[in-house]
Amino acid sequence: MKKSRLTTSQLMSSSVISMRESDLISQVAREMTLAAVRHMPVVDAHNRLVGLASSHDIVAALERGGDPMVRSIMTKQVVSVTPDTPAHEAVALMIERRIHALPVLDEGDVLVGIITATDFLVVAHQALTGAPLDRLPTEI
Repeated sequence: MKKSRLTTSQLMSSSVISMRESDLISQVAREMTLAAVRHMPVVDAHNRLVGLASSHDIVAALERGGDPMVRSIMTKQVVSVTPDTPAHEAVALMIERRIHALPVLDEGDVLVGIITATDFLVVAHQALTGAPLDRLPTEI
């Protein structure tokens, strides 16, 4: 079977909501709920990635009580890709590492997007129905 020429930049979300390490978990939980996202990149003052918080991390922290800062629960060793990473390599990385989101970083480690398992499910749905492959579904 021939590999697709799609790149991460063609499938990623480029309007990414991010947080800072010092933000409180309750604030991140609200932002994630409002934006209907399950992964929140954590960036520094220069928009460079320093971590990633998942909804699972947030819920577990809130259940323990208190309202600590994001830095206490975020994943610091984050697997990421570049905009030019072939999409098939990005999804293989997600499967291999058993992760559901990959921040997309430019050559200066600046956050430019995020690609998630949901993005790949959209592509799978399009492929299975014979629709043109595109990030946004035309009809589901």
